[in-house]
Amino acid sequence: MIHEFAVEPELLRRWTSRQALAFFVQTVGLGTPRVLAALPSAVEWRRAALKDLDSLSQNDQLRLTTLVEHLSRLTSLRTPINVDPLKWPSSALAEHARRSLQPIICVEAGGAACTEDVIWDDLPPWKASMSRVVSRDPDALVNMLGPLLRAAKEFVLVDPHFEPRRSGAGDWFTATLERIVSAVVAQRADAEKPGRIEVLTGREVDGQALHQSLDSVLPSGTRVKVVRYWSAAGGDKDHNRYILTELGGVGVITGLDVGGASEKLKHTDDLHVLSREMYEKRYAQYVWRNTNDFEFKDVTTLVGVRGLASTVSEGDDQRRRGAGVKNAAIRRRGPR
Repeated sequence: MIHEFAVEPELLRRWTSRQALAFFVQTVGLGTPRVLAALPSAVEWRRAALKDLDSLSQNDQLRLTTLVEHLSRLTSLRTPINVDPLKWPSSALAEHARRSLQPIICVEAGGAACTEDVIWDDLPPWKASMSRVVSRDPDALVNMLGPLLRAAKEFVLVDPHFEPRRSGAGDWFTATLERIVSAVVAQRADAEKPGRIEVLTGREVDGQALHQSLDSVLPSGTRVKVVRYWSAAGGDKDHNRYILTELGGVGVITGLDVGGASEKLKHTDDLHVLSREMYEKRYAQYVWRNTNDFEFKDVTTLVGVRGLASTVSEGDDQRRRGAGVKNAAIRRRGPR
């Protein structure tokens, strides 16, 4: 779905035509299935890409600067351990071995690195789809979302029917959430830990059931907040399901619950990368929460402590506005 890719800074000097600039604006960034992993950092990557800028014509300087700014405007969360800007290809391959990312586009191919031909010929691993059909199974879902789960730092999962059960057959919501959180926190350095994981549900959820499912998944300091939401008077309908991150969003048509063992081989779901227009609308509704479409109530926060999760109750009803900074009391009433 949404993939990280890395590109050797030197290559961008070959991409200063109007056609190349238009191509990358359309195929990389918010609302597309690709986001840049700027190695070793966004600042150093930009500096390397714009090195010796004066040697180019005025038009090429302008287009190269525009291209570099576009590609580096939205980058994944990485803190590479040993990336030497002077030895970029080998350093990028070492980072790939630490935390997978593909494709790695270099001047010369070698190992997992590809040349720019995979871009212009639209070949794997550059080739990516805006929509996919996936088996309704937790592992299949997480496998499809894996690159995004590894790359982002903020996650808001929206499903109005999310209702994990304490135990027993059919607890597929919990199974899915467990797999997602496990994938999010895996193989990250301390500086790469996710800053926000939230689940938005329209149901009254059992915090203890969620605790039992996640106590072996959440590392110390990782928090998963469960928030109940419902349509405000005159607001939008609380129906659709999404996985929203700062790098983009994915719509999940049927939902984050999955079929049982006898169903998962024949039940499927449709996933689609949200266009920029869709993403900005849903991000405002469910992440910024500044559209007055929904009302929100913090229910429970799970906090990982040495691999064990504990639930923390969250007080009275709140309605968060802006970027979740300003809080205001909301009317004490149930969902309409």
